[in-house]
Amino acid sequence: MPLKKVSFTDAREELSALIDEVRDSGRPIAITRHGKPVAVLMNMEALEQKLAVQEQRPWMLRGSGTWQGAAEEIESAIQSIRQQTQATSADRIKKITRDLAGK
Repeated sequence: MPLKKVSFTDAREELSALIDEVRDSGRPIAITRHGKPVAVLMNMEALEQKLAVQEQRPWMLRGSGTWQGAAEEIESAIQSIRQQTQATSADRIKKITRDLAGK
């Protein structure tokens, strides 16, 4: 279902009714200026759910791996992945060295 759009002027005049509509239907309403969406009026529960999901989204750490968790914990995740990568690299170097020595 497409997002309902309301002009800023109309939204200002009908704000109470729009809030009731969003609360009752659970569907967000886009507020427009000059025909372009500039804001969204949405149910508080829906916003809290979106924010909670966003905090737990998977992060792609360049060149190493993925991590899922809160943004505040990313430094420790980066450190952990670096340690894993260094250990893996050291194992690869040892294997290559053994392979070359055996040839």
